[in-house]
Amino acid sequence: MLKRIMATLEKIASHSRLLSALYTLPYRKIIKRETDLLMLEEGDRLLFIGAGSVPFTPLLIAKEKNVTIIAVDTDAAAVKRARKVVGKHNLDDRIEILHRDGRDLEGLAFTHALIALQAEPKGGLISAIRAHNEKARIAARTANPRFSRFYEALPDVSINGYKSHRFKAFEATVHLE
Repeated sequence: MLKRIMATLEKIASHSRLLSALYTLPYRKIIKRETDLLMLEEGDRLLFIGAGSVPFTPLLIAKEKNVTIIAVDTDAAAVKRARKVVGKHNLDDRIEILHRDGRDLEGLAFTHALIALQAEPKGGLISAIRAHNEKARIAARTANPRFSRFYEALPDVSINGYKSHRFKAFEATVHLE
């Protein structure tokens, strides 16, 4: 239910640059902490799994860092809307939105990966990223315990770093070893 509500809000926000900018406001500090956790530097290539209709994470990162972002989502309609949002922000040259499963990484080149809270299956995504690029720095968002029934938990993985967030839906972003 919560995932559908969030997807509907993103769908509405995707039709307006102003609405998409307002939608991203609460995430700005979170994104800054995540880019610090990932140690993103100029020239890096970030794979973001779970773009949605308003790819706010890629948008905010592209505006703050000189990196290339490949954002993927399994929802074809969300990908179409996300491409329009990226175009409205004039970031087509830095953000590529692809319709594909986050486990299908053939042909993609990336140095870092970030897994959205709603992206699943987390274990399969992590395994696919590691198999494709064993040196990639990987981070994933984790649910606030009050919302854990709505989002899949991370599998048993080694954590190398942790940035907590004061946000309702997600509690932290973890850097995986």
